[in-house]
Amino acid sequence: MIRPILFLATCLLFIIPARAQKNKNPYTPAQNPLAGHWRGWLQQEPIVLSHDFYFEMDLKQDGEKVWGSSYIYVDENYAEMRLTGTFKNGVLTFKEVEFVKEYIRVGFEWCLKYGDLVYTLRDSVAFLESRGVTLGGDAPYSGKCNPARAQLRKPEKKVIAPPPPRIDSTHKDSTGKPVVINSPKPTIKNGKVTKVGDREAKYGHQVTIRGTKIKISVMDNQQVDGDTITMYYNEELVFQHLALKKHTKTFKVDIDPDAEAQVLLLYAENLGEIPPNTAKVTVDDGYSTQTVLLESDLDRCDMIYLKVKKE
Repeated sequence: MIRPILFLATCLLFIIPARAQKNKNPYTPAQNPLAGHWRGWLQQEPIVLSHDFYFEMDLKQDGEKVWGSSYIYVDENYAEMRLTGTFKNGVLTFKEVEFVKEYIRVGFEWCLKYGDLVYTLRDSVAFLESRGVTLGGDAPYSGKCNPARAQLRKPEKKVIAPPPPRIDSTHKDSTGKPVVINSPKPTIKNGKVTKVGDREAKYGHQVTIRGTKIKISVMDNQQVDGDTITMYYNEELVFQHLALKKHTKTFKVDIDPDAEAQVLLLYAENLGEIPPNTAKVTVDDGYSTQTVLLESDLDRCDMIYLKVKKE
């Protein structure tokens, strides 16, 4: 979390932990269910920045005692914190006590977070979730940070089904007609994506471009874990069934300056071994390159809104 005088503290569904609390917790602290790596998201209220924040915890546990590290980042900004906590009655009470390392652009600062995360098990998947917008934080120089909510998931190793046949193509075929696939297209109203089939649209990111021809390069952000994705430019297909790798794949996109919206949307076809589905996307307009980290899952889609600068 960061704070301009607030947290910075970045297609995911907000699951209200109150409902999750009704689930029986089959574990006792002695079994150390929190030990391991957790990945998820954090969102500050009110939403004043155009990002959700990627949030991770690497936890160790000895009965009720919990300690370890937490990580938060968006785009090129990141921080690693040392944390301590306790686990009682299915609730992790944690506090980040110091920064281990950090980077943030001038004018912002990261916050040290604290609060309760409820542990639940749903369909054999372990979650840590805040009880609504209840996480607090302290900024070293600015004081209290705005409250936030978070959800983390403990990845489980599993066998990945082979992806469907891959079609690496630009968003138009050789005849100049849009390629059509049987997957949900984004619903666009007033220049914004509102839904993608039954998935919610994230707030998204903004990139300013010049001209009407761009190249986009796509690669896996961290560990290659079997993610496959589809990408749209507005309602036209850019590519589908792309398996993310450590090397980049590049595609050309022609920008329609008269379109109602200018958006590149990432649709997750699966979650791979380590949710969410995460891709590093670089936009090159011939004048500059800009890189954005997109994170989609089976509930929400991430996207880049393109602001076309007039020549």
